[in-house]
Amino acid sequence: MAEITPSNPFLDLLGVRLVNWAPGRCSWQLDASEMLINPQGKVHGGVIATLMDVSCAYSGIYPENGHLDYRALTLSLNIHYLTSSEPGGLIAKGRLVGGGHRTFFAEAQLLSGSLLIATASGCFRRQSVD
Repeated sequence: MAEITPSNPFLDLLGVRLVNWAPGRCSWQLDASEMLINPQGKVHGGVIATLMDVSCAYSGIYPENGHLDYRALTLSLNIHYLTSSEPGGLIAKGRLVGGGHRTFFAEAQLLSGSLLIATASGCFRRQSVD
């Protein structure tokens, strides 16, 4: 996967890793450290938003030919924070739900173990990689 995944220094800084990528689906993992918490000691909402965004986006750009032909641009992203999350292991799962050749719609869930932390839905645009 690493050879077809575009470089993303921001995700590298956070420690986010792509753990599964298939047509219409992807999963990302983050071991949220103390560096990623808010003043209440919970995982920062911006970190959660990043996981939701990347999970939705990558669900719609799987490189079926072995070459990454597209990147995804976020047009809109709606996040529902259901509960707070302690630092530790988080898994974000994205799923393509529809759309056309250029614009697509996706959903994501963020889990800490079996606890559902957040859900998201968004609209994205595929842009050709030059």
